[in-house]
Amino acid sequence: MRNVTGIGGLLILTMAALLVGVAPAVADSDDYDFELTEMYSDEVLTLADLTNGMPLVVHVWGPDCPHCRVHMPYAMALYDKLDLDKVNYMLLSVTGSTDEVREFLEERELDLPVLIGDSGEYGDGYLEEGWPTTYVFAPGGELVGWCDILGPAYITTMQDLIDQAIDSGFADSTLGLDKLRNRSHSRSE
Repeated sequence: MRNVTGIGGLLILTMAALLVGVAPAVADSDDYDFELTEMYSDEVLTLADLTNGMPLVVHVWGPDCPHCRVHMPYAMALYDKLDLDKVNYMLLSVTGSTDEVREFLEERELDLPVLIGDSGEYGDGYLEEGWPTTYVFAPGGELVGWCDILGPAYITTMQDLIDQAIDSGFADSTLGLDKLRNRSHSRSE
């Protein structure tokens, strides 16, 4: 068998990994870190705070986003199904002022915890897939996967990702190859 080295070898290995559904590298945790204020409590929270011992679901949205407006009932339905003793859940508003976010939620009688994007800093990873997109993190802050499906299939897909995060039991900084194979990126579904 031929020895594969250098840039060409890396390219071949990357292509092979993509063909079998394995990401070539684990997401940099800085891409998803945040230090933001929760709208109702005024508490400053971080990814580490919210993944200390339990998974975290972060739903990225904006009150001025038409798709987000249509999708919000599904985000609320997911929130209502969660056992909040086992999973943390946050909306992350990446557009709009605190007043606009509050007005949007009050008009729709939605009661969800909200991180306000302009109240601090958050990693670029949350913007890469656009919005609405929902991210699931395992205890310890490792990204399990993300979902940008709109509609009823969203809840089933998210529950699968949350179950993976709950079952993962890992709280270190590495994902095993089997974890990478199971990452759900809804664009491929």
